[in-house]
Amino acid sequence: MKMMKKRYLIYISLLSLSTLLFSCKDNWETHNEVENVDNTVDISQKLATEANLSVFNGFVKSTGYDVILANSQNYTVWAPTNSALAGLDPAIVADAAKLKDFVANHIALSTYPVSKKLDTVRIKLLNNKYANLVANKFEEATIAGEGLFVKNGVIHTIDQALVTKANIWDYMLASADAPLQRDFIKNLSIQVIDTANATIIGYNTNGNPIFAPNPPLISRNTYWINVADLRDESKQFTYFMLEDAAYTSESAKLASYYPSIDANQSANYYVVKDLTVSGVYTADKLPDTLLSVRGVKVPINKANISKTYKASNGIVYVLKALPFRLKDKVP
Repeated sequence: MKMMKKRYLIYISLLSLSTLLFSCKDNWETHNEVENVDNTVDISQKLATEANLSVFNGFVKSTGYDVILANSQNYTVWAPTNSALAGLDPAIVADAAKLKDFVANHIALSTYPVSKKLDTVRIKLLNNKYANLVANKFEEATIAGEGLFVKNGVIHTIDQALVTKANIWDYMLASADAPLQRDFIKNLSIQVIDTANATIIGYNTNGNPIFAPNPPLISRNTYWINVADLRDESKQFTYFMLEDAAYTSESAKLASYYPSIDANQSANYYVVKDLTVSGVYTADKLPDTLLSVRGVKVPINKANISKTYKASNGIVYVLKALPFRLKDKVP
């Protein structure tokens, strides 16, 4: 029995060692793919020596990110050239908070080399937005060369300044393109107890907390819960906004089937619940039919698109018409 146990332990040890060696080999091979790493300087120091990135370097210093980029953590910086920054909105430069957000929109934790593959890598940036990296494209910008690798990461030179995009939810609320749809969804908000900050004074027989009188309240929109949370930066959606005429037309078609005065059961709700699709479908990739997150077919006619907005978490199409089939909307 002892001999069997000893052999088993030896086997586990050898297996662990082989796994470690294999992992080290992979890391070493990945390391060897990157040439000309300057291990004598950090990102902050390297950025200061690049003449064609001097304007962005000035922004980095004025916002305090030069200190962050000098520490031991690994970062990737996608730095716009001086010419790319020539057309940057002066209002961003003049506003300290906006400028800090702009700089953070070009920096991520960890090291991201240029890939030869066309796979999309979704990267969280320091301003909590996400960006898509596909081969040598960082969002709409093109990356020049393979990057400047230093001891704590890499600097990529890009040909465009990437202003922070609104997420789909914020864009919809600020837009005047579909006011009826916007206002209906906005009014689906309810007030609920802020359980994170409310004082618990006991528990009922079911084990649920009892809160002190007048607990703090926060707003929750039922669209986030029942359809999709369009604020979520980590996910991507294709979202359709209907101009008022289209929204009114689709709602009228469903009015006799969903006459409820409850907003969450009304005809308007049964229109808007199927305007969100998981994933991003750019105009060149739009099929004639998509499937909403609620499982209903969404008929697409590109001729009805009147406006497009690339959001931080997907894409928005404003439509002149979106004629759902009744058999798809009514069980």
